[in-house]
Amino acid sequence: MLFLLLSACTTADDGDRFHGASGRYDQPGWGDTAEDTAESGDTSGSNPDGDPGAPVFSEVAGEWSEYPNIGVVLQVTATYTDDGDDLDGGTCYIDASFGSENANFDTTVGSGDSDGCKAVGGSFIFALKELDSSKTTTVTFQVKDSSGNVSKLESVEVAGQ
Repeated sequence: MLFLLLSACTTADDGDRFHGASGRYDQPGWGDTAEDTAESGDTSGSNPDGDPGAPVFSEVAGEWSEYPNIGVVLQVTATYTDDGDDLDGGTCYIDASFGSENANFDTTVGSGDSDGCKAVGGSFIFALKELDSSKTTTVTFQVKDSSGNVSKLESVEVAGQ
């Protein structure tokens, strides 16, 4: 099964979107996923709420949504505050788990028309397509701002349709 981020979260050329047996993209140097970012020490056990100065997310929600010319996608939205105002240009690490399968993505956070997770005016959004909407899916994400501050690990579960 092929898992892609929508154009709002594209991370690779079309030929580079295949997952290895581990569920991770087999691309050297792509960096951490949300799960191993937290485990690798980017956020420490003594600071479970993320780094000082990191973006803070609230009202995290997920839903299956119909996108014109694309089909059903899993859309994740949140509101955020960012005291350093340096979320733009950061990196979003996304893990999706559904049934016994997993998919992992890392992508740029942007506020314009470029590919990546979108952060505009206090709203944060990304969408995943070509997932099985009949399966309950858990999406976990974490954002590193352009200053290197890592947010708290956020998670949302979306029931299958």
